[in-house]
Amino acid sequence: MGGAYCALCLTSEENEQRIAELENLLQEQENDKRGLMRKLDDERRRRDDLARQKNEYNSDDGAMSDRIEKLQNEKKAVFKQMLKEKKNVNELEDSIVDYKQQISSLEKQINELQKTVQKASGSSHNNSNNAGMRSSSLSSSHTDTPPFSTAPTPLSPSNVISPSVNSVGTPSSARVVNYRQRYSEIGAGTGGHFSSRMQGVLMSEPDESGTSEGSDDEEDEDTDGDEMITTSTTRILDEKFDAETEATHIYSWIHGPIASKSGKIVKGKKQVGQLKQRLASALTARSEGFRQEVRTAYFEQYGKKLEKDIQRVLEKGHTLHIIQGLLLRSSQYDAVLISEAVENWDIYSVADIICCRDRAQIKQLYEDYKSRQKLDIKQQLQALATKDNKHTLVKVIGTIFDMNRVEQDVDNAQINEDLNFALGTKNFKGATKERLVIMFAANSEQYIRVLSDQFKTKSKDDLLVFIDKKIGRKSYAGHFCKTRIAYAIDPPDYYARTIKKLGVTFNKNLNRISDIFIQRFEIDLYYIDAAWTKHDYGGGKNLSDWIKWKTGGSKAGLFLIKMLENCARYKDWRISNEEPGTSKLGKFAKLTGI
Repeated sequence: MGGAYCALCLTSEENEQRIAELENLLQEQENDKRGLMRKLDDERRRRDDLARQKNEYNSDDGAMSDRIEKLQNEKKAVFKQMLKEKKNVNELEDSIVDYKQQISSLEKQINELQKTVQKASGSSHNNSNNAGMRSSSLSSSHTDTPPFSTAPTPLSPSNVISPSVNSVGTPSSARVVNYRQRYSEIGAGTGGHFSSRMQGVLMSEPDESGTSEGSDDEEDEDTDGDEMITTSTTRILDEKFDAETEATHIYSWIHGPIASKSGKIVKGKKQVGQLKQRLASALTARSEGFRQEVRTAYFEQYGKKLEKDIQRVLEKGHTLHIIQGLLLRSSQYDAVLISEAVENWDIYSVADIICCRDRAQIKQLYEDYKSRQKLDIKQQLQALATKDNKHTLVKVIGTIFDMNRVEQDVDNAQINEDLNFALGTKNFKGATKERLVIMFAANSEQYIRVLSDQFKTKSKDDLLVFIDKKIGRKSYAGHFCKTRIAYAIDPPDYYARTIKKLGVTFNKNLNRISDIFIQRFEIDLYYIDAAWTKHDYGGGKNLSDWIKWKTGGSKAGLFLIKMLENCARYKDWRISNEEPGTSKLGKFAKLTGI
């Protein structure tokens, strides 16, 4: 019994000891749990701090990005405003010169009338003296005084300039200055500005010395017979026509039976349509040089700018856009389009012009842009490229507008060297990329054509695919390269394909299609039409039918169709005045049989 009690006591002590151990263990676990909770809280706080810091960083970064974007937009807005203000200044300057010219014209006409009156007065005075000698009844005081004053009554502008609306004969010599003599003074670029797109461009006004900036005296020095039909050469085609007479006809069309409202020429819809139709026939049937003479003669006869008179009737629209282009020299029109591209920060549209011009045309473009915009086109385009960090493009533009650049003749050794460089270089970056793109910017179209032919024999890809692979489809410099290559290989086909591409959204791109017609009218529009038919880009329709279909028979479409009808005479003139095969267009005609 006693032994059993001792065993029981021993068991109780062990249980108490065990319980104590368990309590200690539980306490330790509680301590560990509290420690883990503290660590968890610390980790949560650390994570929250990191998240807060990240949010603050992202917020700062976003704010910085927003600020940068805002500053860029402000810079762009300021740039556009500067261009707008400059246009306004140019418009005011042109208006001032316009008024001065009108005053000068009136003064000359008044002087001519004064001379006529003085001559008549002198004749009457002699007759009066003879009569006085035969009549003794007249006093000496009467014989000493002329029968009437030699000073004529001042004539108002309406009396001097404006002929009768219903009488549209050739103006009298008393109020007409010979436009052929004045043409060299005013210059072929005389004209006006009549839309926001053409402000300050349509007229190259005379300076104080009587000469005009960008006159044709300088134009004929560097013309390239391979590409450029100049104003003076195309003028030969219209030798039998008289600019004064045609200016008179156009005046009668514009100022026919009209109703005047606040100085505005008001015509009915039928009259406006008839005016458009007559202008389409008249302007497209004459050469660029003759159209310039008509503008000059119009101003000399009526003291008004032809462009402004037309705008007062048409006001706006695709037809007015086409007339604007036809009344400009081709280099002036290029300058207008580039100015618009710069204003819209659109470097792609610039390539469509400067990559498709020869060295002589680039030089004339440079001069006309500087004359009208008072800016250096090379520096302005390079600034536009620098803005987008397109450093290679800066070099390309600099090369194209290098006025001292000499395009190399086709040299097989140089072509082989360029081919080995292009095919042997794996990555085009930095200096190698610059060399590749300048290879096409610095050389002639003939050089690029031969290089392209040789490239095909050594590569499975053509040059256009090669540029896409090596430089990238979205590269600005690559776009300039591809435009230059595609144009150089086959200019008529390049433009025919471009028209087809633009025709997908025809109404949106009608002005751009019209620009091609205007720019190539006297150069190779005939061959563009032929290339269109040869490759069936119209799906069974020739270019004229396709234009008529797309425009729905509109008057804007009529201008384009008329250009197609009249472009063959420039091809015929060129072929008859050059040796067979001496130009790329001549070679194209020989190869295609066109």
